Amino acid sequence: MTQYYEPKFVYGPKDGGYVPMPLWALDEITLEQKLSNGKTMLYYYKLDSETKDYIYDGQGEEDDA
Repeated sequence: MTQYYEPKFVYGPKDGGYVPMPLWALDEITLEQKLSNGKTMLYYYKLDSETKDYIYDGQGEEDDA
């Protein structure tokens, strides 16, 4: 029997959400969110090689420069 696994985001703002299939090939994922004040927040996730889930690795604001 073949085991099917679908990676998830762990911790951070997307905690528990499934990672879209086109992103499965990446070791690191950066997600962006537009805030109501016009700024853009970036969320960083890194692949955990043991669980194959993407673990939250921090956040930052996008530079407008």
